[in-house]
Amino acid sequence: MKLLIVRHGQSQGNVTGKVQGSQNPGLSPRGKRQAQALQKLLKEERVKVTYCSPLQRAHETAEAAGKEPILIEPCLRECLMGNMEGMTHEQVDVKYPNRFKRFFDQSSYRMPGGESLRDLQKRVQPFLEKLRGKHENDVVLVVAHSTVNRVLLATLTGIPLNKCRIFKQKNACVSMLYVSPERTEFYSLNNELHNLK
Repeated sequence: MKLLIVRHGQSQGNVTGKVQGSQNPGLSPRGKRQAQALQKLLKEERVKVTYCSPLQRAHETAEAAGKEPILIEPCLRECLMGNMEGMTHEQVDVKYPNRFKRFFDQSSYRMPGGESLRDLQKRVQPFLEKLRGKHENDVVLVVAHSTVNRVLLATLTGIPLNKCRIFKQKNACVSMLYVSPERTEFYSLNNELHNLK
């Protein structure tokens, strides 16, 4: 399977520097341009199906990419960040010092009122198994979120969850992988060359 993993375009929440998690802002004007640029990048890809987070910023990105059918996959929604959702990163640093570091360093640590990386992995693992079983010879597009994509990539490559931050996920980036029962290989990682600045 050729697997294309995309992070949504820049959202209104990204513009304001807020922790979004399960909140549901749409794309910013720049995010809409980024999503349109994805369509050009993916033009030659023979995508059989697009799986998409139910959150608006991801769904708008998937629609702009233009690879149908688009199937909403609830397990791809962003990691729940609990009490921190809607706060800026600066506010989080003041009210909950070192929580983001702890969240990524300790995969079973839950944000107050939220999920852990381990919780997120348990949520997406059956989805990955479904892809492997159902789409062995297909090209599949997944449109989701930064933390979800990092966990997907770590799970596919066998990298420990507490190292998943190595997979930088910029807005509207594309990671292309070959996934077989035996191995996972990267074609590209965090490709954002198509993005407009």
